[in-house]
Amino acid sequence: MHTMVLTVLMMLLMTTGPALAASAATADTLDAALCQAQSRLDRLHKTLAPLEARKGRPVVDKDTLASALAAMAEENLLIRDALYEVVHTPWPAEVKRAYIEYFLAPSQASGPGAGPGAGPGARAGAGPALGLAQRVGTENLAALRRLLETPLLEDAGWPTRAMFGAEADFHAFIIVVQGRGADPQWVAQVIAPRLKALAGRDEIHPLGAAWLAAEARPDAATFARQCREAGAPWSRYGAQLEGLTALQALMATLETATQLPSLTPAPCGAERPGKK
Repeated sequence: MHTMVLTVLMMLLMTTGPALAASAATADTLDAALCQAQSRLDRLHKTLAPLEARKGRPVVDKDTLASALAAMAEENLLIRDALYEVVHTPWPAEVKRAYIEYFLAPSQASGPGAGPGAGPGARAGAGPALGLAQRVGTENLAALRRLLETPLLEDAGWPTRAMFGAEADFHAFIIVVQGRGADPQWVAQVIAPRLKALAGRDEIHPLGAAWLAAEARPDAATFARQCREAGAPWSRYGAQLEGLTALQALMATLETATQLPSLTPAPCGAERPGKK
């Protein structure tokens, strides 16, 4: 009998041991990925801090206005650069989902301009009302709207190339296109016709006007190629459109991934969300 009991115990160890080891390895992989994700968010917020400070400075002349536009556009672009990095990061699906939802709150990530497609599943009553990309996009669009009504811009209603240079035109476009989900009616009824008229007089780059004026959503791949061919600064938005397309494809695969508690920006080494 004693020999039989030992034999059974040995068999149990042989069958459960590998499973327990695999489970521990999976937990370690999850912890490491969550650590990396939260650390990446921490670095992003530290990078954005100087831009937030520039946005808050008084706008008193053309230079300070151009600086404010550049800060807002760069903030939008950096946030999306960080978001699109998840496509090629070797994290478990649940970590990718949590990372994306930090930028795009599921309940808000649908509709034109709200974000790159629907989120990987909604959580009723959970999480922030807006993800980071949505919140910053909304704030910057509202700030741009106020700037367009100032005496510095009231004649054209836009930073034209002749008055502010090519980059200011691009920066204003980025603020509009990456925040229009907050006020699509204003963008469609006020900004799109305004840019169409300015582009017709060769006062701004035609790419932005064409993208906003399209009745149906333009082909992203074609527009990305056109932006790249236009050179700087438009080539940067072309690269982001390619990142957007890749992100949308990834998000479609994450709908069944386990939902984790919301990520918090923190240096690597912080406990993973929900860990006891």
